[in-house]
Parts: sequence; C-alpha cells; structure tokens
Amino acid sequence: MKGKRTIPGKAAQGTKARASSQGRFVAAVTRHDLTTVKRGEQAFRESQARYQALFENIREAVAVYEAVDGGKNFIIRDFNPAAEAIEKMPKEALLGRRVTEAFPGIEAFGILDVFRRVWATGSIESFPARVYKDARDPGTWRENWVYKLPSGEIVAVYRDITEQKRTEAALRESEDKFKYFFDHSVTGKSITLPTGEIQVNAALCAMLGYTADELRDLKWSDITHPDDIALTQEFVDSLLARERESARFRKRYLHKSGASVWTDISTSIRRDPEGRPLYFISTISNITDQVRAEEEVRRSLQEKETLLREVYHRTKNDMNVIGAMLSLQARAKGDETTAGIFREVEAKIRVMALVHQKLYESKDLSRIDLRDYISELTAQLVASHRDPGTALQASLDLASIQVPIDIAIPCGMILNELFSNAVKHAFPGTRTGQVRIRLARTDRDEIELDFADDGVGVPADFDFRTQRSLGLQTIFMLAEHQLQGSIRFESPEGGGLACWIRIPEKPDTAKGRL
Repeated sequence: MKGKRTIPGKAAQGTKARASSQGRFVAAVTRHDLTTVKRGEQAFRESQARYQALFENIREAVAVYEAVDGGKNFIIRDFNPAAEAIEKMPKEALLGRRVTEAFPGIEAFGILDVFRRVWATGSIESFPARVYKDARDPGTWRENWVYKLPSGEIVAVYRDITEQKRTEAALRESEDKFKYFFDHSVTGKSITLPTGEIQVNAALCAMLGYTADELRDLKWSDITHPDDIALTQEFVDSLLARERESARFRKRYLHKSGASVWTDISTSIRRDPEGRPLYFISTISNITDQVRAEEEVRRSLQEKETLLREVYHRTKNDMNVIGAMLSLQARAKGDETTAGIFREVEAKIRVMALVHQKLYESKDLSRIDLRDYISELTAQLVASHRDPGTALQASLDLASIQVPIDIAIPCGMILNELFSNAVKHAFPGTRTGQVRIRLARTDRDEIELDFADDGVGVPADFDFRTQRSLGLQTIFMLAEHQLQGSIRFESPEGGGLACWIRIPEKPDTAKGRL
C-alpha cells in the first residue's frame, strides 16, 4: 500500500486514527483543550496565593497539624507569623515536631482531646479560654477553634487573650471594690440615672427611713422637699449640659415619716466614651443637726445683736442726758471758769455718745466708718461753738476706713481737743477762720489723721510737750499711748497750726489700752 490511510470507522471528536503503509494500526492521537487546563492551573495558583497571604497576615495564630499514630498525636506542618509571635518561637523550630513534644502542656491544657475528636469526626469545635502552661510559658490565656481540612489535616486557630483577661480581672476587682465601698459606706450613697431612677446604699436607706426596694421604685424628685426640687434640677441640668462636671449643694430630703432631712450633697456625672451621660453618683451627708445648730446660733446672734443695739442706744441716751445736765449746770454757774469746765466735760461725753450712736446705726456692731463719724462729729463741734461773732468753717478730706470702737473714741477725743484749742486760741478778736481735717490710709497699714487751722499760730519756741494744759496732755496720751501712734505739731511763720497723727490700723491691744 502506498502512502497512509485512515482506519475506517468514526473516530472520537478531536481524535485521528492512523495506519502504516502496510495497513496496520500505528497510533490514536487525542487533542484536549489546553486553554481550559491552563486556566484551571492559574486559578489554583491564585487561590493558593490568596490562602498563603491570608495565612501569613491574619491576626489570629494558625497552626496546621497532620495526624499520626492513628490520630493519637499530631505533627506540626505549618505555623503562621501570628502563632510565632504568641509562642515566641520561629516555625522552623516547630515544623515536623510532634505537638506533644513542642508543647508539653497541651494534654493538661485539654485541647489534645479536641484535636482527636475533630480529626475523627470532622466537626468544628471551639475550645473555651483557658490558661496554657509549660516550662517555657509561665501561663497565658488562650481560646481556640479547631476544624478539619479536606486533606485530612486539622487546623487550630487561636489567640492570646491574657491582656484582655487581666483587664477584665482588674475591672472586676475595681467594680467589687466600688460595690463594697458603696454598700458599706457609713455615708449615704446614690446612683441616679438621667431619667431619675435611683439606686441607694444602706446608709441612705437608714437616713430616709425607706428600704432599698421602696427607693428603687421612686425617683429623686419623689423624696425631695418640694421647695428644693427646682434647685436640684438646676444642678442636674448644668451637669448634663457640661457646664460643670461636679457640684456640691444643700437640699432637704423627705423622710418616710414626712419629716425634712437636711443633707450636704457632692455629686458628679459619669459618661460613656462618646460623652453620653450614664449616671450621677452622689455622696449624701445628714446635716440636720448641724443646720439646727446653725439656726440656733443665728437666732442667738440676732438676740445678742438686738440686745447690743439696745445697750448702745441706752448708753448714747444716758450720755446725752448727762451732757444735758452738765450744760444746764454750766449755764446756772455764774463762775465762767467752772462753767467752761462743765462745757468741756459735756463735749467729751458727746464725743463718746456719738460713737455709740454710730454703732447702734451700723450693720457691724463692732466697727464704724471713721469717715462718717468724723464728718458728723465735726458738724456737731461746729454747731456747739456757733456763738455770736464766731464764723468757723470746716474743710474735710476723709477716706472711708472701718475701725473698732477703741480707735474711734480716742480719735474723736483728739479732734474735740484740737477743735476746742482752735476756738479758744487760734482766732482771737473776730474768731473767724477755717479748720481742715484729713483722713487717709497709708501703704504701711497706718491711719493718717491730720488737723490744721489758719489761725494765728504759736511762737517759734513754743514746746507743745512741756505745756501743762490738760487738753494737750490728753492729746499726747491718747495718740501715743492708747493708739500707739505718733504725733507732730508744726506752726509755720505765716501763721496757722498743723497736727499730724499716724496710727497703726491694727494696734497691739496688749499695749497701751486704757
């Protein structure tokens, strides 16, 4: 036979039958679609790459095991980086080793039985969190999920939750401490929701006469005195609005009996991480006895204040009566010297009476405004010396200084003596002129009291300290001893007389007081 021939018969699609030149069968050639095969291989490679990327980058630890000894033990076949980090060992040190050799504590841990069951049944199992320990690992909390691959290998996916467990334990400990402190505190404690429901401790129950169950069914407004609800709501609103994070105030609760219980409350607000209010926690102290004591003290002080005002008032009236009697005696005496003595004594009494009048009118029963006192005293002195032919004027430059009675009276007495001296000696003949009084506070906590007149003055060699005048002696005694201050006189060539007095604003009361 020449050439080639085809064997008769229908060949399969894509298949050609060939014969030899002698007509014998040579071969059968099948042509497959290689494109489909290549696509499958590519898809497999891509799937493998995805699996490997997932295996390498997943956060959970992944270990692949192959069963040996009929499923009684397992050899480590793969280990991802997360597992290496947990075990603190490279996978090269683990691959090919039996799991019981690599992890001696695995049987006591309990997961080896899970491996055996999953390999035998193919069912997925989760292994609850437990502590794994061995010579290398002092103890870490782990939770596992175990499943079987189609290849027959088993896979354990696990994670180290030691830090989470420590955090949970610390939180539980903190909550236990808080609950113990809350429940056993001798001071009232409450937790109040923004909606008004309250949880209280035993101390607050005892304070208000309710049981915890009774208070659990009430809101804070149900046990608050009606007059204090608005005040409490203001604090609640300001805390919710973030105007403040804590507050302290007084309010009245209502005892189960209906009685009012005065309390001192310190409260703060707790919020979640997003800033939403969770609850208010409050510390509540019973201050009913304290409030009653304060009210009693207030009443007592009011009574004493009333009594003291009455004493000042009566003292002022009695001194005015004495002054009036002295004035009558002065007028009745034909002897001008004796009458002058009566008038001087009367003036001194009126100086002291005016202090008691100012104290009676003052809100502070222990101190008076020296400016008001000197202003009124000066008007009184000018009026008392308004005789025919007298034309005295007073110029005042006074600062407002609050002083006690033991400074006010000596200052008044000094001014009385200086004014009387000016009337008697500074303006002979016409008896007209001006006196100037200045009151100020220095930077050294001293009071400056200056008196001056524009009269005839005194001779250049006049020594004020050596004079036997009772008035001058009184001025020096009051200024230097009783007020513990300093005093200086000066009479310029052009006439007039000036007196400068410096007084400590807070003199030592152990010295010099008469």
